[in-house]
Amino acid sequence: MTDPDSRHYWVRISEQSSPGGHRDAFAGFLVTRKFVLTALHCLQALSSEDAPLNLQMPNQRVIRGHVCHTATECDLALIAVDHAVVHDLPLPVETDWPRPNSPWQVTYCPPNEFTQLSGHVTHRPIDYTSSDEVAFTAFQLTVRELLKDYRGYSGSPVDTEPGRPVVGILMEQQLSRAGSGQATNVLFAASIEHAMDRFPQFSVDRLRREARGPRPAAGEVTAVAGGDDHDPGRLSASAVKKWLEQVKQWEESGLITPADATEERRRTLQRRGDHVLRGASGDRD
Repeated sequence: MTDPDSRHYWVRISEQSSPGGHRDAFAGFLVTRKFVLTALHCLQALSSEDAPLNLQMPNQRVIRGHVCHTATECDLALIAVDHAVVHDLPLPVETDWPRPNSPWQVTYCPPNEFTQLSGHVTHRPIDYTSSDEVAFTAFQLTVRELLKDYRGYSGSPVDTEPGRPVVGILMEQQLSRAGSGQATNVLFAASIEHAMDRFPQFSVDRLRREARGPRPAAGEVTAVAGGDDHDPGRLSASAVKKWLEQVKQWEESGLITPADATEERRRTLQRRGDHVLRGASGDRD
């Protein structure tokens, strides 16, 4: 039987020193098996930025983590899962671009709250400035459930339905222009593509450099496919095969998205094809 919670990938985050593990809890979600994405303003509840964290999964399992990167310019933060390789965490679903008039939902609920949010995307992504004067690429949502205060849902993943592509991370609620802090049923979410672009941990170029390892000694011939600073003439068939296996491993482990893996395979095979064609042309000269 399929675990009903396996279709969810949200994470309830709280400080380890918090009594009961629920005080000042906030939302985030798995973007890979190693990292959790959340809104930076949610970290204000922590005693310090390097405080040890509890990461509670939908099935109530709790693992440890810590803040590893913050992007103050767009109000986002990345949390690393401690000892991630020993945890059998689910692979997150694919990401997508939000489309106007498409339905959305948030399956995360704050502590002692049982209402899941839903509604429709009303506008295409725009350059948005938050109430804290932070700029990010956002899309506007209308919400059906009238709760007046949605702050406990900040950091939640926004998707179309469980198991479908994530389109954004819930950031803040629009206040009424009538003043007096009156709330509305309009929410703003940062697009997931914008969020992922803000962290070097998700750069394929970075993964490529790490896989390349130490620079070879003088005179030593290397044949690592995909490296921009290597001579394409050194791309042997065996090196290409080895690199494609590495890309597949990253994809299966959740380090890179399927779209990134497909693009990396295309680039590698194109470089290899160009080299073969150049060699054949040289043989005719």
